[in-house]
Amino acid sequence: MSSRPLALILAFCILPWLGSCAAPNSRGTSANPDAEARGRCQRIHQALNRYRTQHGLPALTRVEGMDEVALDHCRYLLNHRGNSSLHGQNVNHKGIENRANTCYQRFGMDGYGENVAAITSAPADPVEHVMLMWKTSFPHDQTMLDDWTHTGISMLIDRDGAMFITQTFGKR
Repeated sequence: MSSRPLALILAFCILPWLGSCAAPNSRGTSANPDAEARGRCQRIHQALNRYRTQHGLPALTRVEGMDEVALDHCRYLLNHRGNSSLHGQNVNHKGIENRANTCYQRFGMDGYGENVAAITSAPADPVEHVMLMWKTSFPHDQTMLDDWTHTGISMLIDRDGAMFITQTFGKR
């Protein structure tokens, strides 16, 4: 039996602790990732595949269309910053059913998972920071180590440096 349903349920319960509070309604200057964000996404993808390999799992293939699905959610998070129903945090999974359906219809994914994070501090290495956040959260760790075959990832950086990250997972 797959651990995906349990991981998604637990993610909804633990997710409030992964984001930090920030000034409400701060709007980003761009709705598209810049070179810095794209580079960080590539590093997160590489770190995820190293982590999976360490656990005896195959690397995930990155799908550009799933990056776009993740980007749409990052835009939502940035534009609704501080207004999440999860204790005023900057992250949520609102619309997850639509993202899952899009990945199924457009990319043939049988199953869907996602990890979401908001970083409002200035860690020395944001990639290591988000990976540590996800590794030390049971449902997020389970999502990274589930039997997925494909992934997409996107990040938007707000004008104050806050980062909104969504990683999507699917299986073909």
